[in-house]
Amino acid sequence: MGWWKSKNQTTDDTASLPATNLYDNKDAAMELIKEFTPKTYEEVELIANALVARKSVKLNLQNTIIGDRRRIIDFLCGIAYVLDLDIKKNGVDIYEFKLNK
Repeated sequence: MGWWKSKNQTTDDTASLPATNLYDNKDAAMELIKEFTPKTYEEVELIANALVARKSVKLNLQNTIIGDRRRIIDFLCGIAYVLDLDIKKNGVDIYEFKLNK
């Protein structure tokens, strides 16, 4: 019949596909782990964008300027609180941000 369909013709190409919602499946949303080793506070925006995009983040602050370490952690902890993320300290100046299960 061409690109148009008549009123009585029902075609639903997606009827056989299973309905899934990616936001309900937290494991699928967190498959990727982004690793960041910022040198200064100016790089925190990239890390924040990854958290807002619901990615797991591994943060290594060992090579970060000492004065900026506290600012970065304070800022990212605020974002983690708003997004309901889990924060885990894995070692000296190494942190992991994940979805709260």
